[in-house]
Amino acid sequence: MKHNLSLADETFKAAFVSGEFFVDCVAIKLTRNGPGSPAGYSAPGALAVTPARGATTRLVVPRDASNPYDPLAFFKESQSLTLGQIVPDHNYFALEATDTAGNVWKHAVAQACVVEETPAATVLTVECALLRLETTLEKPEPGATAMVFMEELSFPDRPSIPPKSLKAAKRPAKASSKASVGMVSGLAVTFDHRRDRPGPRFYELFAENEDSVALDPGFDDRLLEGTRFVTATIATPVMRETILGQKRVVELARIRPSNKGDLIQPPLFVHGHEAEFHRLFERYFEYSRNNAQGEDYAPLSAKISGIFALEGVFVDTVALLLAVTVESILGDDHFSSLGKPEADMSVQVDMLIAQARSVVGVSPKLIERGISAIGSMKSTRAVDKLQALVAAGLIDDADRATWKKLRDSTAHGSFEIDPAQLQKLYDGVYRVSTLAYKLAFLQIGYEGKFSNRAVVGWPIHHFPPGPAAPPSASASPAAPGA
Repeated sequence: MKHNLSLADETFKAAFVSGEFFVDCVAIKLTRNGPGSPAGYSAPGALAVTPARGATTRLVVPRDASNPYDPLAFFKESQSLTLGQIVPDHNYFALEATDTAGNVWKHAVAQACVVEETPAATVLTVECALLRLETTLEKPEPGATAMVFMEELSFPDRPSIPPKSLKAAKRPAKASSKASVGMVSGLAVTFDHRRDRPGPRFYELFAENEDSVALDPGFDDRLLEGTRFVTATIATPVMRETILGQKRVVELARIRPSNKGDLIQPPLFVHGHEAEFHRLFERYFEYSRNNAQGEDYAPLSAKISGIFALEGVFVDTVALLLAVTVESILGDDHFSSLGKPEADMSVQVDMLIAQARSVVGVSPKLIERGISAIGSMKSTRAVDKLQALVAAGLIDDADRATWKKLRDSTAHGSFEIDPAQLQKLYDGVYRVSTLAYKLAFLQIGYEGKFSNRAVVGWPIHHFPPGPAAPPSASASPAAPGA
């Protein structure tokens, strides 16, 4: 290993992406995660680290008193498995590898498989999806991150701000002349398509704290959430370097394909709308910063990201997942006040419940079922919330009607595709995907351009569509069955 372990080093990136990066280690230590014997292994070796397989090695561990020779050990372990148990907990180990420069690479969950037991040694293979290296800097830095992707993302082909307007600070990496550059909450965010670069094909995103804004640990994850939303892609970097304060972290990971389908497109065409793209990115980044907890995604990310990975999925399944996603988003606290029944309606529901309890000669179980059904009239359904948004002028009634049609037909198992109506089905999928984006815009506070795929030709429209009063918390719910 003769590389500068930074994503500013082109040779380091090229070696990893090409599958030619190795970490020579004076010790590779494995500590079993859970009960089992032996408790761990340790031996010198070399880790091959590639996007295709992550980190892999084959270790020859000399036998000692803590690991007595048992020629039947492998057989006993294989016999201990039960049906459905493919990789038991005792096959997982915490990995800690010290390289020849003294760097310590770690991963909490590595998989080890014993290949051979001999009186002299145990031979095993080790695999893990990610390696993490953390180092301490001499002086604190305001924050920067760089990521390498193996798939191209839908970023603009040109900047939304003049690159020369950025401060002459040290960049995480040097971008090519045609890179996308824009400001996102005080961060100079660059996506480099690297079309004019020689060498292996990969793509880079890097961000630097240009305005010295206060960043929290995990800001790089929040940027990744924003990237996934604006590109409608479950993009996962194979390399990442993040600097904040005096901590510097480098991660090398196995590739995780985005599984991106063709039906769900990004919320905004990027060409010609570079400034709006970065503003949308900024709104989502701010939303995730304020709502994500620890290593968990922000709630909206967890709900909407599933529709971005639908490659090879039947269109009826896409329709079902879209309908469920819209309903899930509407269940967020942000929409909790929408479409609630008026106070006098709640009083009348309570009167009905009291009358039901007083009925004589009816099974108590049946009465309780009736009370439960009547009580649900106090709650707000997704269709009620959509109706309130229609009344406020924030979505079209066709959005509500199309969502309900897709939701009812797919969820109740009555959905059949008529080849003659296939285009109408696609139209419905595009409209409901646009509805999901509109709900996301409301949640993240975005106002601006978007690609309206509910309209043939997918024109650029503005959200919200025009001056509108905020939806009332007491807006009347839709009639049952509407």
